[in-house]
Amino acid sequence: MANSVYRFRALNENDLIALEEGYFWQSTACNLDDEFELNVKVCVKPPNINTQYKRYSCLVNKSKDDPNTPLLALNYLVKDEYLVQRFIENEMSRYENNSLNIRKFSGIVCFTNNDTSTHMWNTYGAEYRGAAFEYDSDKLFPDNLAGHDCYFGEVKYKHMSAPNKLNPIWPYLVEGERRTLLEKAVLRNLLGTKRIEFLPEAETRLCIVRSAKPQSQDWQKVKYQTKAIKKVSFGHLAQPEIIDRVTSFLGPDVEYWVTEPPKHENQEKINIIRL
Repeated sequence: MANSVYRFRALNENDLIALEEGYFWQSTACNLDDEFELNVKVCVKPPNINTQYKRYSCLVNKSKDDPNTPLLALNYLVKDEYLVQRFIENEMSRYENNSLNIRKFSGIVCFTNNDTSTHMWNTYGAEYRGAAFEYDSDKLFPDNLAGHDCYFGEVKYKHMSAPNKLNPIWPYLVEGERRTLLEKAVLRNLLGTKRIEFLPEAETRLCIVRSAKPQSQDWQKVKYQTKAIKKVSFGHLAQPEIIDRVTSFLGPDVEYWVTEPPKHENQEKINIIRL
């Protein structure tokens, strides 16, 4: 991941309060602009039962000394085709419900690797009335994410014309904590994947994976280190009083820049000069 990441803000009152209180507002996957964002379609057709017999039998024979393997359940299941099929269907239903909850309650904070894109300024910088904040990615969340299941890294882009299809047969080969870790690993990877159409945004994101709504009313706020701010680039249409409020709060240790007006309509990159 790059040493610096950027986050565009419209600099409305909510953005200014978040800056002054030192937090980012977490979006959820179901509220983002990609309809396939963590939109998981679980394959509900059970796999070939004979294949499952072989898999169970092999697992039982090789894992007799592994306390995390549900041997009694496996021994029981391999004797009855109907029970195997019902077990698979129940696991798929549970997995699909869990993925829906993760889509609703996992927090996502979006950054970019590019602060000169005219697309980003027009879309997320309030058409040059906002600003782009540059952060030191190593200092941004040094201790604030302890205890959370997180992913902080660059987004991977791929061609998608339908929701991700998952066949969650593998989770029930283990149980307890190991099963939870396996499921979260798959869904965490999905949180870091977007459609190829969004490639120009060059996104880096923070994902905090949750499978249930937290009890705290402020669960969508994630604290960060204000000292991680290295530079603020204001749009050339930003209001002077807004610029004064931001610079007064952050002080002289931060660099301040401003965009130049684009020279033509199809310009892809904007020039940024010292304020």
